Amino acid sequence: MLLIIYKILCFRLFRFRLFLVMFIAVVLNVWLSYFGATSLIASDIFSVSNVAVDVTSNTASMAKISAFQKAQRNALKILLHRLTRNIDYERLPSLAPDDLDYIVKAIEVNQERISDVRYLANIKVNFKSSEVRRLLRDKNIPFAESVSKPVLILPILLKDNKILLWEDTNSWREAWSNDKTPKGLVPLITPVGDLNDILDVNASEVLEGNKNILSSIGRRYGASDILVVIASLSNKNNEFKINISANKVNTPYSKPILLNYNGLKLNEVNSLFAAAAADVSKELQEIWISQNIIQFNAPSRTILEVPLISLEHWVLIKKRLKGIASISKVKLISFSREAAIIQLSHYGDKSHLSTILAQEDLALDFNDLERSNNLVNKSRSNKLPKVRIITP
Repeated sequence: MLLIIYKILCFRLFRFRLFLVMFIAVVLNVWLSYFGATSLIASDIFSVSNVAVDVTSNTASMAKISAFQKAQRNALKILLHRLTRNIDYERLPSLAPDDLDYIVKAIEVNQERISDVRYLANIKVNFKSSEVRRLLRDKNIPFAESVSKPVLILPILLKDNKILLWEDTNSWREAWSNDKTPKGLVPLITPVGDLNDILDVNASEVLEGNKNILSSIGRRYGASDILVVIASLSNKNNEFKINISANKVNTPYSKPILLNYNGLKLNEVNSLFAAAAADVSKELQEIWISQNIIQFNAPSRTILEVPLISLEHWVLIKKRLKGIASISKVKLISFSREAAIIQLSHYGDKSHLSTILAQEDLALDFNDLERSNNLVNKSRSNKLPKVRIITP
C-alpha cells in the first residue's frame, strides 16, 4: 500500500516538474524570440550609426581622443534632431566633453585607420535613453520617441509625357534609393525595382491609387502604409522646374506634401532630385514627431480589458505596453483565463493612446470608454475598451 502511494506521489511530482519546465520554456521562448527583437528596436532609437570622423593632430592618440569627442557631438545632434521638431532645433543643448561622456552609453568603432598623426573611423554611438529624456525635459523641449511602422516609397516621375516607375531612366527613384538622410522615427523603404515589384504594380496603377493592388507590394515589404511621391519635371527655355506631390495611400485625410523647385539648369536636376527626396523624408519625420509629442503635461489613466487566448498572449501584450514611452505604468487589476483588466498610466488623450498602441500592433476599441472608468462597477468587463493584438 505504501509503495502504491509512493508511486502516485512520484508520478504527480514528475507531472508538476514537467509542467514547470514547459511553463519556463514557453516564457523564455516568447522572451527571446519576440521581446529580444523588440528591445533591440526600442534601444536603436537612441543609437546613431555611421558617424564618420577624420581627425589630424600632433599624435595618433590625440587625434583619436578628438575624433571620439567629435563623433559624440555629431551623434548627439543627429539624435536630438531625430526626436524633436524643426522649430526647437535652435534651443537644443550642446554639451561639454564631460557631460557627453556621461550621456553616452557605449561606442562601437568600425573601419578604423590610424597613422602617426591621423585617425579615421566609422563610429556608432549608443546613448542612455533616460539621460537623453532628462536633458530634453530639463530644457522644456517637446520630443517624441514612438517609432512609426515602415512606410514604402513609390517614386513616380512624370517626364516628357511619360510616366516612369521601374524604368532605369527614373532618376527620381534612384534619388530615393541613394538617400542618405539620417534615420528618423518613420522608417522608409524604397523598393528595389526587381521582377516581383514590376509584377505587383505598374506606374498607372500607382497613379490611380488602387489600395487593393498597392497593398500587395506593401505587404511584401512589410510596410503599413505607402507614400506615392510624384515628381513632375518640366522644361521651359532650358530652365527646369520640379513639382513634388507626396500622398499616403492608407492614411485618410492626411495632407499631401507639396514642394516646388524652380529655375534649374539641366546639370542641376539630379542633385535636386536628391535634395527633394531628403526634403520629403524630413517633412514626413516632422509630421510624425508633431503628432506624437509625449504630452507630459497631460497625464491620464485608462482602464482596459485585454482578451486572452494563452499565457504567451498576455506576456506578449504586457511587454509591448511596457515598451511604449508614453505609458509610464501598467497596473494589473484582475486576471482570468479569458481576460486581464489593466490600468494604464499614460501621457496624452485617447486618440494619442490609440495611435501609439497601433504602432505596436495593438488595436484599441474605445466604444465604451466613457462608461468604463468606474472601478466600483464589478461587472464592468463587458463595457471596457479592449486591447487586441493585430498581428501576433
